[in-house]
Amino acid sequence: MKTHLPIRLLTATFALLLCTSLSAGEPARSVPAHAIPTSYGSGWDCEYGYARADDTCVEIAVPKHAYLDPSGRSWHCDRGYAKRDAACLAVKIPANAYLHTSSGDGWRCERGFREVDSTCVAIRVPTNAHVSESSFDAGWECDRGYSSTTDGCVAVIVPAHGYLTKQGDHWKCDRGYAKAAANCVAVVVPANGFLNEYGNDWSCERGHRQGVAACAAVTVPQNAHIDYGGDSWQCNRGYHNVGAECVGDLKADRSRE
Repeated sequence: MKTHLPIRLLTATFALLLCTSLSAGEPARSVPAHAIPTSYGSGWDCEYGYARADDTCVEIAVPKHAYLDPSGRSWHCDRGYAKRDAACLAVKIPANAYLHTSSGDGWRCERGFREVDSTCVAIRVPTNAHVSESSFDAGWECDRGYSSTTDGCVAVIVPAHGYLTKQGDHWKCDRGYAKAAANCVAVVVPANGFLNEYGNDWSCERGHRQGVAACAAVTVPQNAHIDYGGDSWQCNRGYHNVGAECVGDLKADRSRE
């Protein structure tokens, strides 16, 4: 507690100045030892390193390997120690491990090792694999171009007109080709058709309706137009559908008389 002597001197001086500034008619405050009056009302607060206990201030017992926090009302263990009841016990770090929290009260296994029963055991990395950053899986990942199995990594066989995905453990077909079993076959686009957004199928141009392997032109009757979807038609304003024709509304017919 010697390191906080200047703070005690300041708080004691403040208390003395505050007490001497009271008017003669003002009742004296009842302030216990190691406390200072508040700047308002008739209350008081304990000095740094002391805690309130009923109407007194008792010194905070800081255990070995600990320190008071900035507020002076509680304590924390030094880095490398963990709080256990009212003491700070050294963190037991197993082989191939290190302190990992900012407070230093826990540990984590080094890269290439994983925790098993409070110890760190080496991760068995299969051929064509590498140690992963995640601590929630097997601890290893297959190299690019390989796919994981139960206990190893097998090469990804990419067919003609195919390519490895971003992750590198699967494949997709080039644009203009579609997946068929383990191959990539060319997409046959019929007349009045086009490749879709993904390039693995086709759609018909506006004004055409998609069939099994062709795009058939939409027959639009008089007084009609291609609809929003582009593969059918609807009557113009003032006309209504009757079978395959667009007939004028009665109201529209009367207005033309």
